[in-house]
Amino acid sequence: MALFVIRFDNRDIGLSTKFEDTGLPDFLEINAAYSRGETPKVPYTLEELIPMEYNVVKCISIVSKLECTK
Repeated sequence: MALFVIRFDNRDIGLSTKFEDTGLPDFLEINAAYSRGETPKVPYTLEELIPMEYNVVKCISIVSKLECTK
């Protein structure tokens, strides 16, 4: 059985797209918004990243048993 390590270069890290005009995230405000049941104001969400990364893995044919749930 072959094992693989996949290291993702997520957005705004490394050579990927930069969101410099948005500044650093205010994690206290993000958590407070979630506590109030609100959607925080962020440039992108984890829900947007998951399908992209799943498709990368699927394209390199190593997801025979991997399930992506939302």
